[in-house]
Amino acid sequence: MRLRPLLLLFFLQPVVFAQDAAQQASQMATQQAERDAAEAQRQNDAAIAAHQQAVRNTQTVGSAASASGQEQFAGVAAACGPKKVNFDAKRDDSQHSLPQVEPGKAQLVVIQDMGVMACLGVCITTKIGVDGAWVGAIQHNSYFSLSIDPGEHHVCANRQSHFSRANQMVALAHFTAEGGKVYYLRTRTFGDREQALMDLDQVDSDEGRYLVSLYPLSVSHSKP
Repeated sequence: MRLRPLLLLFFLQPVVFAQDAAQQASQMATQQAERDAAEAQRQNDAAIAAHQQAVRNTQTVGSAASASGQEQFAGVAAACGPKKVNFDAKRDDSQHSLPQVEPGKAQLVVIQDMGVMACLGVCITTKIGVDGAWVGAIQHNSYFSLSIDPGEHHVCANRQSHFSRANQMVALAHFTAEGGKVYYLRTRTFGDREQALMDLDQVDSDEGRYLVSLYPLSVSHSKP
């Protein structure tokens, strides 16, 4: 009679082991699924965070570009005068020297240097602005001077033309003047009808004096 329980236990034991194994496998599968879901959520959160950072970076770049554009506009406004002001300019070949620097002042000399070229038809005229106001214009190879206070100054050279495309040519420069000193700025235009460039740079005093001795004085007044 004792043989039957032993035989029954013998046959039931593998079934119990199988059930335990199945339960363990199910638990492991559940845990793995939970880990996979957590990893997927982590990756999704990382993707969302990366997208949000990219949006913030784009906004920052856009703000920087806008600020840069505002700074550029501010630079033009600080140097040039009103757009609609134009000048009549002519050259006085009898003048090739500079006046004495006024006491307590500095002197700014602006020279238009077109190089060795003939002025055929309409000569190039360039308006000159200082600290947001037009102070005169230069025609072809010529110069003019003005007295300025010591301190920082912003200078603008703007092509004056009947063609709107040429009127867009602007060159800027700034410097800090000291009383009793003379500062020479030279503006030049390069290129042709298809592509033209303008610059405005401070030149050495020796070069400046030479150009003043070479070129005539430019005399101008604003048009009504």
